[in-house]
Amino acid sequence: HFNPKTNLTVERHNFFSRQQKTGESVDEFVTALKNLASTCDLGNLKDSLIKDILILGLRKDNVQMKERLLQEEDLKLDKAIKICRSLELSKIQAQETERSPERQQVHKVFKKQQTDQRPPERTEYDNKNRYRTRSAAQNIPRYQQRRASAPRHGQR
Repeated sequence: HFNPKTNLTVERHNFFSRQQKTGESVDEFVTALKNLASTCDLGNLKDSLIKDILILGLRKDNVQMKERLLQEEDLKLDKAIKICRSLELSKIQAQETERSPERQQVHKVFKKQQTDQRPPERTEYDNKNRYRTRSAAQNIPRYQQRRASAPRHGQR
């Protein structure tokens, strides 16, 4: 079987010019860099150069991630990957909470308004007009009921 000879210059060019693609996660980008680095004969500098290309090749919308990585002193590849994963996850979660305000409503605490348990006080108007709800026979005052059943004056 014939294995074509790899052109080290081309392989290194591909590695050093690699940029994070739109929609590509940090983990996918790091995996691609590691695969490219494996054909570049980088020796002891392999992890250090992967870390450098990771920082250089981040998308423009990952400016905060790049700034955070550049602030670290003596940054190693493993730590850079952990920082990137953490920031990427935070960014995704922040975007999700902005997109779905109904999810935020679920966590709101609604305070039940206190209701007065006592019956309302009767007003003078209520007391005077209470009899109007009774039947018609009950609405006639007693003295009128007696007069209606008694014979007229002078009649028996």
